[in-house]
Amino acid sequence: MALGLLFFLFIAILIFDFLTIILLFLKKGKWSKNNFVFIAIQLYGLILVYIYLTSLPTNYSGSRIFGGVIGVIVILSIFFKKQYFLLARILLVLSLVILTFILFL
Repeated sequence: MALGLLFFLFIAILIFDFLTIILLFLKKGKWSKNNFVFIAIQLYGLILVYIYLTSLPTNYSGSRIFGGVIGVIVILSIFFKKQYFLLARILLVLSLVILTFILFL
């Protein structure tokens, strides 16, 4: 029963990741130039970082540091949004793909 729920959570996160990647690059970022959409995607990335970090035991310090680095990449995309919009979108997509992969690995 629990594995079935985990499978449905995995499918839901994959679909949501796919939709956010489409929103980030559809029509050269028309949707993601809206601050609300871009910040909502960043908050989703930070929520995934939080889920990943809280799912690890305390003695997995290397994995926790790796999750923290991914969280820093999500936060860096906030600062790069004004000057380097394409770089901010690429960093955000990279962090979402990596987080989804390591969360369900």
